[in-house]
Amino acid sequence: MTTYEQIVELLQPFSGRFKLACSVHPETAAVITCPRCGTPMCDQCLQQSAAAGAVLCAQCIAAAAKQRKIGFIIAIFRLPAFWIILAMTLATIAYACHWMNPTLAEKTAIQSDLPWFQQSIGKLWLAQAERTQKRAMTLISLHKTATAAKWQLRAAGAFAKTAAFWHDTPVYNSLKIGEARSRGAAGETADAIEILEQLKIDPAAEIYPAYCYYLGQFYLKRGSQKQAMQFFHRAMSSAEIVAMKRLDNFIDLNSNDRRRARLIEKIRTITVSTIPLSLLKKLLAPYGIKAKRRKRRRRLNGLPFGFGPADDDDSIDNENDNSAKAANFDEQQTSTANQPEKSSDDKDSEFEIKFAPQ
Repeated sequence: MTTYEQIVELLQPFSGRFKLACSVHPETAAVITCPRCGTPMCDQCLQQSAAAGAVLCAQCIAAAAKQRKIGFIIAIFRLPAFWIILAMTLATIAYACHWMNPTLAEKTAIQSDLPWFQQSIGKLWLAQAERTQKRAMTLISLHKTATAAKWQLRAAGAFAKTAAFWHDTPVYNSLKIGEARSRGAAGETADAIEILEQLKIDPAAEIYPAYCYYLGQFYLKRGSQKQAMQFFHRAMSSAEIVAMKRLDNFIDLNSNDRRRARLIEKIRTITVSTIPLSLLKKLLAPYGIKAKRRKRRRRLNGLPFGFGPADDDDSIDNENDNSAKAANFDEQQTSTANQPEKSSDDKDSEFEIKFAPQ
């Protein structure tokens, strides 16, 4: 039995007592009144209210639904999670709109006179350059070259800002190389060449092979193949020299301030201003440029190959000197064998490095 049938069965004994007309259908006699407001309801209105699940008039049913909605909203506002999510959303919007959060350029303009800020601003610009460069590389992998070029230009601007703050430091040339790389990747080859040509880099420096390689690449893009090959040859020859002095450069860099050395290495990694000899050989192999064969370095007693002084490349006199040294070494070994053995104190007081015979 439906709800409507149950209501009709309960109201049958009282059906003759109602003499009121329905408020919605005046031509029809009412069979019941609304228990909440007393509005007369006919048989048709009773069916509609029963279908809604309550024996109420249409106005009372609408008011009850509205009251339920208001109660639900109030219950949500009472939840702590709602206020946490709202605060996080507002903070995200404020951060995205730079409200109470100025950009790095605005911070630089506002706080440039503060001594502590002058020490840290370079690192902030460097971090921004690294982020934008990674974003550009991601866009390139997604084949969005146009958008990637815009991000490369942003990275170039960040590298330029960092170089402006660290103008008199050992990493200035590395930062300018990073700026030139980013501009070249964005298609501004002429500007990249101009930036690199203004630099004065020692040919024995670790960044000189990368400097020559990038200049050769930019000249090749511009169509100057002869100049490009000249710089490629310079890159290869300087990379060989840098590889021979790798240990010395590492010791010089880390002997004084390791923290400063780590920062320099990090900047060189971000700007890709150092290219190992093995990688440079692969990059220049398509152009027919190969590394020169060099003789193996002499071996010191107790040390592996590569840690001794290097021989000259093409010197007959040096070969004669080497054979003479080997003969002297044999004579010294024979003479020391005939001499009485020294005490342990005398051995500790002497420290002599001799060349092993080839």
